[in-house]
Amino acid sequence: IIEQHHDAGGIIWSKSIAPYDIHLVCVNANSETVVAKSEELYRALTDMHISVLYDDRTNVTPGFKFNDADLLGMPLQVIVGDKNLKNNQIELKERLTGKRWTVAVDQILESDRGEGVSPLRSQCRAQRQGRDASHAGVQGRDALPTGTQGPLSAEDADDAGDGQPTDTTT
Repeated sequence: IIEQHHDAGGIIWSKSIAPYDIHLVCVNANSETVVAKSEELYRALTDMHISVLYDDRTNVTPGFKFNDADLLGMPLQVIVGDKNLKNNQIELKERLTGKRWTVAVDQILESDRGEGVSPLRSQCRAQRQGRDASHAGVQGRDALPTGTQGPLSAEDADDAGDGQPTDTTT
């Protein structure tokens, strides 16, 4: 999968098989405002059953975090930084296209109380339904799509039973 779905920046996970729905990037983990809003978003998203990979590292630069986010390739990055928070907004980035846009924090934190559904929640619900359907009832290596069973042990690769792995490249 990775061999076919990547670019110079790293992996580009399909929404249906991504390990996390969202990569939440706390741009400045030394800013109390940014950390507080990132924590609030993290709690709200996980309460909505959205899986979140949260980058709250304090010992790396924002550029390093952005590079890591692209390298890991979650479908959607939620970027929380001082600049956008001044306007009560956060930045979203779609990994596949690189498209970036800002949304109001309140819009992300909406619930199903009749005001509508959070745009992240509806997007993640759709990708999660596809992932759940493709992985229903399977675990471990069997959870990978057919033809991508992961690395083989020496015993698995020994089709001839002679103690030597079978060369499948020919």
